[in-house]
Amino acid sequence: MKKFAFVLVLVTSLTILMGAATAAAQSGSKGATTINVDTCVPLIGGGTVCITAKGVIKETSTPFGMTSYMTNYREEITVLDEDGNVVTTYTSKEHFHALTMEGVLHQMSERSRFTVTNFGQTFCVQYHLQYANGEDQFFRFVYC
Repeated sequence: MKKFAFVLVLVTSLTILMGAATAAAQSGSKGATTINVDTCVPLIGGGTVCITAKGVIKETSTPFGMTSYMTNYREEITVLDEDGNVVTTYTSKEHFHALTMEGVLHQMSERSRFTVTNFGQTFCVQYHLQYANGEDQFFRFVYC
């Protein structure tokens, strides 16, 4: 159980770091940015983590102060032990769109699916969210 908790924390941390790096790279730029990451790195104490991330981020602004921000993104993370055996896999597929006017959020929609397989146990969740007119219009959360 300790190993599962460690791997789950590792996968969550990597996902947050990838998201933060993507957001930082996008900050202040306009147009489309392609995400294309495919790398493996050794883990302290043995093992390897491999990350593949593909997607696109697009921001469009009008002279009237409206901004549309859209992200389509797919990520796969595989953790291997020191013998090269797969310990954990994590996949996510996400679509996000937001529309702001003069910095105020007017509409947002998000669709996401996350699957984690750890030591033969699989956990999957997906959700859909629609926000408009200052409140949630639709929210669905289901286990796959």
